[in-house]
Amino acid sequence: MLFFIGSVQDKIKSFPYNSFSKYYRVIILKMSQKLKELRAKEAKLAKLTEELKALESDKELKTDLKLRDEIEALLKKHNRSPAILAELFDLKGGRGPGKGAGGGRGRAAGAGPVRKRRRRKLKVYTNPVTGEVVKTRGANHKVLKTWKAEHGAETVESWAKTEE
Repeated sequence: MLFFIGSVQDKIKSFPYNSFSKYYRVIILKMSQKLKELRAKEAKLAKLTEELKALESDKELKTDLKLRDEIEALLKKHNRSPAILAELFDLKGGRGPGKGAGGGRGRAAGAGPVRKRRRRKLKVYTNPVTGEVVKTRGANHKVLKTWKAEHGAETVESWAKTEE
């Protein structure tokens, strides 16, 4: 219920009915939108506080935080930066342990820099029958496969010219 003070109440009485009801509806709609937004944000806040409490009581997180603090203390004791850990555990290479070539074994210490894979050369195939041109770096091309099925692999390979 709305209570109006003195002069405001008199002004409302002097409004024609239709204009007041339109004005009143606009205010209510604006208020209801803001109330909805407030309620949604309150619900998000409640959900986030629940998640935060769950994380604070998580034993694994507590042990991880304790480990991090111990590592930071050890690094400080030996005057080292956290970047040295990346070098020691080969974290800068982009591949974690057990990934990439080498059968899942980590690289040996002092094995040298990681070699990048050489980019394949661009091959341009020109079909002498149709004049169609296909540029590819690999052999797994749909049009090439159809040409090889029609004309034979050796014939299609003779149409290739290598570019850089």
